[in-house]
Amino acid sequence: MLPCRQQTKKKNEHSIATEPLKDPAPIAQHQKPEPMPQKNNGWLVVVLPLLTLLFLGGNLWQYQQNKQTTTVVAEAVSPVDSKPQSVLQTKLQSAIDGLKGNLLLLTDTAYPSPISINRVIQIKSDTLFIKTKGKIELVADSGYNGGAFNLTKQCKLVMLDSLTIKNFKTGIIAYNNALLLKNVRFDNCTVAIQNLFAVPVNKFISGSLQAFKADSIPVSNKQK
Repeated sequence: MLPCRQQTKKKNEHSIATEPLKDPAPIAQHQKPEPMPQKNNGWLVVVLPLLTLLFLGGNLWQYQQNKQTTTVVAEAVSPVDSKPQSVLQTKLQSAIDGLKGNLLLLTDTAYPSPISINRVIQIKSDTLFIKTKGKIELVADSGYNGGAFNLTKQCKLVMLDSLTIKNFKTGIIAYNNALLLKNVRFDNCTVAIQNLFAVPVNKFISGSLQAFKADSIPVSNKQK
């Protein structure tokens, strides 16, 4: 009986020795999270300066357009002098504005020369005839760079007869063919007449500008 027990014991030992060892359970390890990939902001570096340049360019263009518009308007409308108007200038403007008919007679007794002008005389009437008796002379005030008379777009026929316009940068500003002159003298005026024409938009314009003629002697009432 003893040999059998020994054989059984050896068999069991042999079985235990030949069994493969199992791998130990893996130990959980704390892993650091991988960093998130950063977004590529390179396009912002390119786009933002371009938008800034476009914005500045648009503002500069608008400024230039406004500047040009302001310059054109300033050329058509005579500047205003800060000095107060002379008594005769105020009287002349009031006579034109308050005229009931279309004929205004200026006499050298009511308007002794020279009539100092530091603000353009505005004429807004549809039809107006300004005639004189005696010597009537309009002289630009020192430092004044505007005109003597300004005919607005409403004027259809304005005649100036026998007067002198002196020392003005622009003598008369008129629109279309409203101005008619008779025996008017321009003395030391940079531009005697500035004539502006209003034409229809997007139309084909033809024709020529009507010219004034110069005479060495005054034109009499019987001459044309």
